[in-house]
This record gives sequence, C-alpha cells and structure tokens, in this order.
Amino acid sequence: MYWLADKKGEYSGLNEMPASKLTITAKRLSKGKIAVILVNPNAAPVAFLTGCH
Repeated sequence: MYWLADKKGEYSGLNEMPASKLTITAKRLSKGKIAVILVNPNAAPVAFLTGCH
C-alpha cells in the first residue's frame, strides 16, 4: 500500500487509520551499533513510520 501526499504535502489519509500497537526495543550490539526491533501484532492495524518531525 502506498500513500500519496495531498495538495498541502501531507499524508492526510493516514490520520483516519486506527492507532497501531507497535512495540519498539533497542539493544546495543557494540560501540556505535544498535539493533532496533519493531513489532506490530498480527491483528493490529498496519504501522506507518515517517521521518522525525
């Protein structure tokens, strides 16, 4: 599924989706290296990630 931005450059359709139940964990593997794990339960809505705001 791919979303296109509206005329304001916003992804307004995503605002109508229910919240996800995403869990995030991080583990330091070594100096300067971190593993990040994102898990979304099977029955949960799709999770969308965007850049930092």
